[in-house]
Amino acid sequence: MIKRLFGSTVQILEKGLDLRAKRQAVLASNVANADTPGYRAKDLDFKRLMNRFIENELSSGQRGNPSSLEIKKGALALSVTHPDHLIPEGGASALEGLKVSDETGVPNNVDLDLEMARLAENSIKYQTNLQLLIKKFEGLKNAVTEGGRA
Repeated sequence: MIKRLFGSTVQILEKGLDLRAKRQAVLASNVANADTPGYRAKDLDFKRLMNRFIENELSSGQRGNPSSLEIKKGALALSVTHPDHLIPEGGASALEGLKVSDETGVPNNVDLDLEMARLAENSIKYQTNLQLLIKKFEGLKNAVTEGGRA
């Protein structure tokens, strides 16, 4: 019933916030390891993961029936320093969205200016996504409170 009320918009915004938070953690790890010898910068492919979520979860005939939509929380919850260090349950597919740079550098390939710019951009997009979610709930609240007065 509740999922039917909110529709797919809330689920998409929720997934967007989740992925943005995970990307922020990956980018922050790059900054934290800027002086670590041999460290390779990582990034989370937000666009690909979001598109996959929309295709798999929302476009598989469930769009008309939001109550059957199940969001897989924690699909990227495992944090590792290198994809070869730990293999999560279900194999390496849980790290599928994690991109590890192939570039080399001395002592590593972390470009601090680039990582800080990515962090700032991701933070702004997170805040935008959050504001959209807030506006969605404000609209629903307004419809419920104002709708009863007519």
